[in-house]
Amino acid sequence: MASDGSAQLTMMGGTPFVDILSGVEYYETKIIGPNSVGDEVFVRNDALFFDNLMGGETYVVFIRDSMGCETNAVVPIMIGVDLSVEPIVEYGCEGIFPNSTVTIRMTDTSLMSRLLFSLDLDDMTLANTQTVFGDLAAGDHTVYIYHENGCATSVDFTVDAYEPLTLTAIKTGPNEVTATATGGFGDYEYFFQGDSYGAVNVYLSNQDANVMVRVVDRMGCEATITIPFKFTGMLVIPNFFTPNGDNMNDEWFPGNRDYFPNIEVKIYDRYGRVVAILDQVSGWDGNYDGKAVPSGDYWYEVNANDEDKQQFMGHFTLYR
Repeated sequence: MASDGSAQLTMMGGTPFVDILSGVEYYETKIIGPNSVGDEVFVRNDALFFDNLMGGETYVVFIRDSMGCETNAVVPIMIGVDLSVEPIVEYGCEGIFPNSTVTIRMTDTSLMSRLLFSLDLDDMTLANTQTVFGDLAAGDHTVYIYHENGCATSVDFTVDAYEPLTLTAIKTGPNEVTATATGGFGDYEYFFQGDSYGAVNVYLSNQDANVMVRVVDRMGCEATITIPFKFTGMLVIPNFFTPNGDNMNDEWFPGNRDYFPNIEVKIYDRYGRVVAILDQVSGWDGNYDGKAVPSGDYWYEVNANDEDKQQFMGHFTLYR
C-alpha cells in the first residue's frame, strides 16, 4: 500500500513531560510531510511512533520537551514492498497415500531473494527460503513471511482431510467380478487386465484366470489388486420344447449362453440333416425351410468356442 509506512523515534535528553496521574514521561511532537497544510500543532506522543506514512516521501518530526526546548528529525520513508501472497494447495499421492503440498506464490517474484518463510511457527530464526511445503497434515496452516527490511506478513490455508484410496474386488457371479473403490479423491477410473473400463466397475469373463484390477482417482492416486477367478457358468441344455405358439417353450436354445459369446449350435434330425444353426442370441422354432418339422428326437452339437474348447452333444425331444 502507498501509505502503510511507519517510523519509531527514540528520544534522549531534555526534560520530558510527566503525567501527573500515572507518572509516565512523554514528549510532544508534530510531523510535517507531503500532506501538511501548515496548521500542525504539537500533541502528546508517549511512544514516539508514527504510522500511515507514505512510501517514497520524507517527513520532518519536531519534538518538544516540557521546558519548551525543541529538536527535529528528518525521517525518509522507503517505498514499501508488496508482500501479497497466494498459497497454492495441491493434492497428490504416493501410491494410495496422500502427499499434499502448498506452494507459496508471491505477487512480486522479484522479492524472493529477500524473503524467508516459516511454516506454522512465527519465528524468524526458524525461517528459510523454502516455499514448497509437503506431507501436510489435514487442517489449518499458516506460513509466515519475513522481508529483510523488517516487514512481515502471513498467509493461512487449509488442507482437506483425506482417506487413503482402497480397492476391493470380489466374484459376484459365475462370470462376473465387481470392484469397489473408496477414499481418495473420487471420480474413479477402473482398469481390468490393463484395459480401462472408465467408471464401470464390473468385469465379465468366461475364462479361469487371475484378474488384475486397478483404480485411479482424479488426482492420480491408484490402488491395485489381483484376485483368482474361476468361471463357473455352465450351459443348460433343455430336454424338450413345444413350438405350439403358446409362448411357453416355443423355441429351443441352450440356457446360460450369455456366458459364451462365441457359442455355435448345430441341430440335426434323425437323418443327420442340419435343420438349424444357432448363435448366442438365436433359438430354433421347430421349422426347417419355413416348414414345421415333425415331433420326435433331434440331436445337438454345441461348441462353446471358449478357452477350454468345451463341446456338448446329445439329443432333445420336440413335442407338438
